[in-house]
Amino acid sequence: MSQVIVLHWDKQSLRAVVAGRRVAYMEVDAVIDIPIEETDDAKTIGHHLKTALIPHRPSRARIVLAISRGLLQWKHLNLPPCPAEELPDLVYMQAGFDTTRTGEAIGFDFLPLSGNENTPHQIIAISLQADQLNLLQDICEAADLSIKRYIPLLLGWPAVAKRATRGDDQPIAIFVAPFAKEASIWATHEGRLVLLRQLHFPSADNLPELGTIVSAELRRTFHALTQQYPGEGGAAAWIVGKKPNDVSQLAKMLNEQLDLEVQPMDFAADSALLSAKVSTESATSDILPLAGIALNEAAGNAPLVDLLHPRQRPAPRAGKRTYALAAAALVALLAYGGSRGYAELNAPIKKADVARAQIALLTASEEKLKADELFAEAIQTWQDSSVNVLGQLQELSKKIRPSTLDAEQFDVEQDVVLKKLEIGGKRLDMEAALRTYPALAGLEARLRDGTGRVKRATAEENESPPDYLWLIRASVDFNPEAEVDLEEKPKS
Repeated sequence: MSQVIVLHWDKQSLRAVVAGRRVAYMEVDAVIDIPIEETDDAKTIGHHLKTALIPHRPSRARIVLAISRGLLQWKHLNLPPCPAEELPDLVYMQAGFDTTRTGEAIGFDFLPLSGNENTPHQIIAISLQADQLNLLQDICEAADLSIKRYIPLLLGWPAVAKRATRGDDQPIAIFVAPFAKEASIWATHEGRLVLLRQLHFPSADNLPELGTIVSAELRRTFHALTQQYPGEGGAAAWIVGKKPNDVSQLAKMLNEQLDLEVQPMDFAADSALLSAKVSTESATSDILPLAGIALNEAAGNAPLVDLLHPRQRPAPRAGKRTYALAAAALVALLAYGGSRGYAELNAPIKKADVARAQIALLTASEEKLKADELFAEAIQTWQDSSVNVLGQLQELSKKIRPSTLDAEQFDVEQDVVLKKLEIGGKRLDMEAALRTYPALAGLEARLRDGTGRVKRATAEENESPPDYLWLIRASVDFNPEAEVDLEEKPKS
């Protein structure tokens, strides 16, 4: 079994995880931390990396590069139904990725979450910017390394959880891996990945605050999955981490707040994922996704996303007209060579046959063009009748809370909490709670500064959450032809 080395560089640190010799026991062989300075260039970083990997014979190993979330661009796409073989081409067109630089889509791939030829597709398109791609290639070239794969670091979490065999007995399984000021959240349906995202929060040290945020996210995720897969009999959730006390305590808190069963997944106690020789202070939760990628690669499993070898567009299919004309030309050539005189005597008949063949081909082409036109019209109708929900939600989140909780310019008195959001066609209805009535003016100004048409209903006193005294209801209409109703004045 070949050895695997997974590298991870996030501008402040460089780390390598070595695995492959005892993959059956879910162990990694070594974790190497390589110190770097902010002033180090690609050549210097590559030299440090080359020196650190000498004892592990990198020339005989498969080198995989794990790329941080901050170096990648993630785009959620909602695409119309189409066959699987047509999906890559549709994703490339919708994502707008420019492949003219290299002639291939290196640095771009996508992760299908759901959909088929009868239902809409949910896609995550992932791209690595050209400057970051060039920098990573320069570092590896300076270290004399040949990279086999570029894999997003976030996909290491599902890989490590799957190797721990959690969630296989549940139709719907939800996983949360909190670390530092973010948490990776993913879900599987019958073992297949159907949801993947990352959540940011102020701190992971305040467990009650973390429990409240994660509880709300799990409740929303579970509700969305049960609507997407109705009639499923079982569901459970797991908290993934390397700190047994924190994992168990957080799981207990979530069980008290949710109807969903939440279980701790403590790798320090439940598995030998990290062997004794690497279970040091550095073997914290940030090692787990790297270990998952390494062990998955050592076992010969293809990754869900590979930015170095992405899903390719389908090769153009030759049309029936081309084959038919080629066959007719070949028959005509053989007939001419065998008996020129016979061909001259039967020239009118042959011309008639050729004309009939051309008419048949043109008829078939016309029918295919009509089918293509109907398909294009269906796609246009679908686009006209739907709003880009994820895009509008992203913009709406910035308008409701323009500054993060840990930002210096965050104003508590101007804070807004979204309580309810309903989506119907091209209309969003929302309820939000405000701490002070003057914050209403700022919220209205931000809501009106957009592409949708905003109508606010009455403002009234709010009961929950505490300290948020005012409740405002508003709707955002993305139909430019909709009529504008007169606004009601807020109660004084």
